[in-house]
Amino acid sequence: MIYLRPTAGTCNRLRAIAAALSLSKACDDELCVYWVADSGMNEKFTNLFEDNGSFTLIENPSDELNARFTADNEWSFEQSDFSDLKKVEAVCEKILKSRPKGQDVFISTLSHFYGNHDYSWLAFSSHVQEMAAEYLCQFGSNCIGVHVRRTDNVKSCAYSPVTMFIDTIKDEIDKDKQARFFLATDSEVVRQILMLRFGNRIITRKGISARFDPQGIIDGVVDLMLLVRTKKIYGSYWSSFSQEAARIGKIPCSILRESWQDPLKKVAELNDMISNVMLAQMQCEKIIGAGSLS
Repeated sequence: MIYLRPTAGTCNRLRAIAAALSLSKACDDELCVYWVADSGMNEKFTNLFEDNGSFTLIENPSDELNARFTADNEWSFEQSDFSDLKKVEAVCEKILKSRPKGQDVFISTLSHFYGNHDYSWLAFSSHVQEMAAEYLCQFGSNCIGVHVRRTDNVKSCAYSPVTMFIDTIKDEIDKDKQARFFLATDSEVVRQILMLRFGNRIITRKGISARFDPQGIIDGVVDLMLLVRTKKIYGSYWSSFSQEAARIGKIPCSILRESWQDPLKKVAELNDMISNVMLAQMQCEKIIGAGSLS
């Protein structure tokens, strides 16, 4: 049996499961997944995805079961064992060619370490599908996915500025005047900037909860499902969410990455946009306030 304990956030875990499934098939063995709810993923697998029997699922395993993933075991592999390509190849070769018959293997990782990102096993839960349905009906025939990652992802913020997404959206509208865009983002500022700039061309889910609480996790998976159903995705640098959404949907993905030849200009552009958003919000509040007094 191959045992996997996927770690970190949603898409990191999904790609680890995809890799472990490919490896288990190559070994003609079964896969058991230990799904641990923690600060990086504080929700049960079955609230997000269907348990369709592709592997044995154990939700929130006991400390005794978790203890099986230990560095003292020759056949237990942790994230440090998958830190570069040479290590990944060495681990997979050992499992495929040197494992004694009947030897259990324990893998704890957030990485994709084997196979071709096969997501044929993946199905979204009925609850997630219901939440996504009201937005899917707005997509039309040419809806493009846009994923702008912010909050704690410093590299995404630095290398995928919102100005790049604005320029890309403008280019797509020049090609197709009917184009619409589904926006997935963890930043309310980005949401307001793009909605003010492009109006009802932007389809987005408002009032999304913090990404680390259970409702926030569910909201993120709804966004994932919606990105999967778009025509193509423009994504953020250093975010597995953009790339795995494209792989699940088998659609093109372009990661918008800034060369930073003129960083001060980009920072100034972003500050101007944020100021305009704040000014527009203040004007709306004044209008609403005046109306309530009359």
